[in-house]
Amino acid sequence: MKFNGSSTANSGGVGVVLYHEGEETVALSFELEFLCSNNTTKYEAYLMGLATALEMGIKHLKVIDDSNLVVYQAKGSFSLKEPSLAPYRMLAQKMEEKFSTFEIEHAQMSENQ
Repeated sequence: MKFNGSSTANSGGVGVVLYHEGEETVALSFELEFLCSNNTTKYEAYLMGLATALEMGIKHLKVIDDSNLVVYQAKGSFSLKEPSLAPYRMLAQKMEEKFSTFEIEHAQMSENQ
């Protein structure tokens, strides 16, 4: 799975792509109709991707993203400094635990297209 999110002064948007060897790629995009930071949009995209993967019955998930914040918080390397992101991180942890195997790794922005 790859994901991304971005925000403007008025709204935000998120995108998620789920890949499976030999099967069709699933690409999703959503407009967020509330004011949000870039960090919030990253977590919104991440949660959307995790929820979609779980709904599809995916048991083994590898996530690749260029967001240092989300990736390294998921790995436990970065502490949570923004209190507004705490609910996102807590929900993400609960969802990550539902996969039989879960792996997340950082990629350069040029690799997350």
